[in-house]
Amino acid sequence: MPEGPALFPVQVRGLERLRAEQVVYHGVNKSGSMAMTEALFGGFDAAGRADEFVCTYRGAGLRLIRERLARPGRGFFAGHYLYGDYPVHPERQVLLTGFRNPLPRARSCYQWLSDKAERADPGGPFPPFVEWVRGTRGVDHSQMSQFAVGFGPDAPHPSTVPPAALLERAMAHVERDVAWFGIAEHFEESVLGFASICGLPAVPAWHTDMRNAHRPLLQEWTQEEIDVVHEVCTWDIQLYEWALGRFRAQVDAVDFGDSLAAYRDACRDQYKDRVDLGGRPLSAGAGPDEVAELRDTVRRLRVQAAEAGAREVAARAELAEVTRKLAWSRKRIARLRRRVRALEGAEPDRRRWLRRR
Repeated sequence: MPEGPALFPVQVRGLERLRAEQVVYHGVNKSGSMAMTEALFGGFDAAGRADEFVCTYRGAGLRLIRERLARPGRGFFAGHYLYGDYPVHPERQVLLTGFRNPLPRARSCYQWLSDKAERADPGGPFPPFVEWVRGTRGVDHSQMSQFAVGFGPDAPHPSTVPPAALLERAMAHVERDVAWFGIAEHFEESVLGFASICGLPAVPAWHTDMRNAHRPLLQEWTQEEIDVVHEVCTWDIQLYEWALGRFRAQVDAVDFGDSLAAYRDACRDQYKDRVDLGGRPLSAGAGPDEVAELRDTVRRLRVQAAEAGAREVAARAELAEVTRKLAWSRKRIARLRRRVRALEGAEPDRRRWLRRR
């Protein structure tokens, strides 16, 4: 009988309060959700609990997940498009998710869509990366929009909501609804944290999803490509920075035990694009680089200042339009008042004419 993969004990202490009968994992696309679920399935399978694992990546339909979540019953339910579109029962459920640095994620989304278009129409046109990023307006395919509006039948299209409002909504919804989330750049802590919440005693090493492995790594990008993601995806970058800060604070309150070091070592070479927001490489488990963070803060403030200037210009233009409409309305009201006075002046003559009749 063939041996299974090597297992690493889950020694996490501090997340027991989050355990629930039903664990729901909204997998943000191109953020490591396939790698996460495969590692967790290995843990469920080794624990003899594979029947609890219901995942769209392994063939389960969203309809089945919704039906299972509508009634009590132990299980782990995972897939894309779940947030806002499944029966929520907080008394027996916890919601998990994960975020990824928008720089490598943008390229992953682009490569996936490009390959999909090539399969559908070999040799057909597809925009170059920079043009595609600009076309998203920082909203389409974003992590932000998934939590700002969700996937329910009545969810508005993200393009109908201002980006600043999308960001505010996404943060508020994650804060309110998500019990715990992982970060792709800290994937080992993320896997072990998820496994602890699921009550798993051990998990195998996680492995990269190879379907998108041929995409260019960030070290191969041009500076223009890096700059356009910083410029266009600023809202997703702000969401990621917020999530990363919150993740670090949560991890500081958790004891991962002695097995974390061995787990990091086993998975060290899996994520080839483990970088910070400036595109600088990170090692597994690396802490923040203070100088790099200060540089990123300066960059972010410059972007925000530019956006504030653009918003001021837009606000002035809107004010000018409102002033123009107000002036037009006042002129129209004045004309209507003159007509009313003219009609009131004609009314006595009409009454005298009727009396003569």
